[in-house]
Amino acid sequence: MTTAPDPRLTEAAQQHRQGNLEAAKRLYLSILATQPDHPVALHNLGVLCLQGRDAAGAVGHLRRLCTVAPANPRHWQALAQAMAAAGRGGELKAVATEAARHGVRLALPQAASEAGKGAQGKTPKSRPKNGAGSARAAGDPRPRLQKIGRLLDQGRYGVALKESEALIAQAPRLAVAHNLKGLALKGLDRIEEAIGSFLMATRVDPRFPHAFTNLGNCLRRRGDHLAALAAYEDALALAPDDPDTLTSMGNALSGLGRAEAAEAAYRKALALRPASGETLNGLGNLMRDLGRNPEAEALFRQAIEAGPHVSRVSLYASHLAQAKTFRDPADPDIAFLESLLAGPDLPATEQARVGYALGKARHDLADAGQGSHAAAFEAYARAAAIKRATLTYDVADDERLMVELAEALPQAVPADAIAVADAVRPIYIVGMPRSGTSLIEQIIASHPAVHGAGELGMIPDRVRLHGAAAGFHTPWAWARGLSATQAAAFANDCLGRLRALVPGAETHVTDKAPNNFLFAGVLARLLPGARIVHIHRDPMDVGLSCFIQHFAEQAQHYSYDLEELGRYMRAYQRLVDRWRQVLPGEVFIDLAYADLVDAPEPTIRDLIGRLGLPWDDACLSHHRSRRMVQTPSSGQVREPIHAGRQGRWRRFEAQLEPLRRVLEGEG
Repeated sequence: MTTAPDPRLTEAAQQHRQGNLEAAKRLYLSILATQPDHPVALHNLGVLCLQGRDAAGAVGHLRRLCTVAPANPRHWQALAQAMAAAGRGGELKAVATEAARHGVRLALPQAASEAGKGAQGKTPKSRPKNGAGSARAAGDPRPRLQKIGRLLDQGRYGVALKESEALIAQAPRLAVAHNLKGLALKGLDRIEEAIGSFLMATRVDPRFPHAFTNLGNCLRRRGDHLAALAAYEDALALAPDDPDTLTSMGNALSGLGRAEAAEAAYRKALALRPASGETLNGLGNLMRDLGRNPEAEALFRQAIEAGPHVSRVSLYASHLAQAKTFRDPADPDIAFLESLLAGPDLPATEQARVGYALGKARHDLADAGQGSHAAAFEAYARAAAIKRATLTYDVADDERLMVELAEALPQAVPADAIAVADAVRPIYIVGMPRSGTSLIEQIIASHPAVHGAGELGMIPDRVRLHGAAAGFHTPWAWARGLSATQAAAFANDCLGRLRALVPGAETHVTDKAPNNFLFAGVLARLLPGARIVHIHRDPMDVGLSCFIQHFAEQAQHYSYDLEELGRYMRAYQRLVDRWRQVLPGEVFIDLAYADLVDAPEPTIRDLIGRLGLPWDDACLSHHRSRRMVQTPSSGQVREPIHAGRQGRWRRFEAQLEPLRRVLEGEG
């Protein structure tokens, strides 16, 4: 995929990121003096020239780059930006034509595109997206909308928010302004407010498909896949051939475990826009979750080639690394990951993502006897430190949360308070992440009476929303203070949502969100018939698995520092000890991972019986199931249970000493 990085390149990229442009420039030029076609050096030097306001120099280096590596969309995108900065915008059409001859299509950034279309375009039904009256009130809104679009593309979400609010104050019926405000709020991670803005955009103009799509994206990010699906359906009713919406629809369907429908949505999107990195990545994730790793690997490679932005390429490359097993130290994919890390324009969050992928590659090699576990851990630790530096997090907040929740035991909801017709019985599979929750769900969901819903994220969302509606600002205050009516409303809401997720006649449904251990007291008291399966495993194995895993952006912030990880795990252990004391054994079912490995059949038979289910031999053949598994453990749950899953931490014993000290009370 690329040549192995020159040692000078690492130093150049470090100087570049630190703002030492002259030092970086000298190093890049020294590389090009001996390797004039080095693609990474050419790209980085072009970026550096742009940063130094030498647009003409940037054009020269990037033009050569496009000659050397013409199939990479990132290179053409960078050249187009440099030419625009150099005042050569009139030549961009010719550049786009030349890129097209190499299979590359240059496109406007999404936010700017939406701003332009929203201000001057038409919906699929040829109806203006903004009312004429509001446009008159604000004058011609297009320049201001385009400015907001540029701010969004630059990541200046706070400024974009202020600009969009000022425009809305003058033109409150301008739907596209509400839409752009929503995008700014989403960029600031103010998801609930963003949802409100997108809803307002759809109310102002019910024929604005982009607003429905953006609404769905925020609902899905909140974990509400069903509501997101409805929003995407509204968008597709207006624009049935929009590839972005079809891709988002595929993501939502995938999140709901509807693999066949998800694949159809992705395939239709690719038929409309074959070189979409986002769609190829979504379909690749689906193939990986279905255990079809060769197909996933091919799709991730296509996504990397589609690009064009380095942050997206880093995402696709990390997914590729997860979909394959590295066995050769000379694997060009390893050199590609190293070259990405050497780039100056890779944001810290993406440096962490690629760093974890590189750690995984080195880990694979070490397990195969082709490298050292120390080198793998070094890569993981470097990535974790980068990730931790991007987070605002205090483990003491989680420690306090668990102390408070330990005493938050509401009054039980009686069975006759449930109004949901044909309510399913929920099975919550909880524990520390990476403790075996995916394996337990795969076993239970192999039973024909059980629908495996995956990791829903429903409970914390419902607790927060019901608490806010009742005037409580913390989950423990809500759990202690809710009335019988409020408790029944919560139960019916959760059970109704679970019922809607079950496509067939199954009587039970699983939710394997590990962090639901926080709410075990609430679940046991408020959901009649619920069962909570708590899986626990050697803390050192769990700690290692957490530390070497790059989690989703909003999850497991404690896992990127070994001492913080140890403190969190000790607080978790104290809370679980409390649940063991106060919750009935038939509701809170404790399961040791070691028992599952040492005696699989009797342990599984006992578990199925305690869940009130008749025995079915399919539970012993869980690894043959073709259901989707949307977790980092998707490969492991498709293997028969074996003893090799235990004691992996000992390969990293010296490096994990800070974790061991905290877990044993020495830190």
